[in-house]
Amino acid sequence: MKKIIYASLALNITYSLAIRAQELPPKDYMDHYNKTMQRTEWWREARFGMFIHFGAYAVPGRGEWVKSNERLTTEQYQKYIDVFNPYDFDAREWQKQRKLPE
Repeated sequence: MKKIIYASLALNITYSLAIRAQELPPKDYMDHYNKTMQRTEWWREARFGMFIHFGAYAVPGRGEWVKSNERLTTEQYQKYIDVFNPYDFDAREWQKQRKLPE
């Protein structure tokens, strides 16, 4: 008898969680979401796609979070800062070299 009660209770809990998971978000959340979507529509449609990683973290070539991900101390990271020297940096030239989507 206990097995039937426990099984029934488990099914009841599972069913109530499944119903709750399918509830709609609160109205104020949806209002905020819709306003955000309207406000940022131009940004999503503009399809900005160029993001250039440019800084001392580019020296090791393992992403901009290399210091955090690899738990580097400031002293360990300093060697990348010392090597990074963008003396030939020319943003206009980089812009000319980009490849436009076809």
